[in-house]
Amino acid sequence: MPNTTPTKKSQIVMFKDLGHSNCDIAEKENITSSTVSCIYGQYRKIHRFYKKTLHFSHPHKLNEYDLWIGL
Repeated sequence: MPNTTPTKKSQIVMFKDLGHSNCDIAEKENITSSTVSCIYGQYRKIHRFYKKTLHFSHPHKLNEYDLWIGL
């Protein structure tokens, strides 16, 4: 998924809620229709475009600097 601004994401959700097709929105916003579908699926219920979501994954490996700071 390309880097889209929160404003663009809110416009995509608004257009989809108004009944526009993915192809129409993709043409207007200059992105692919699959990107429109992904963004709409992700934000259609929550409508929080500016809040970053937490990502839970494995922590990054520590390097020598991180070990030195931690001591």
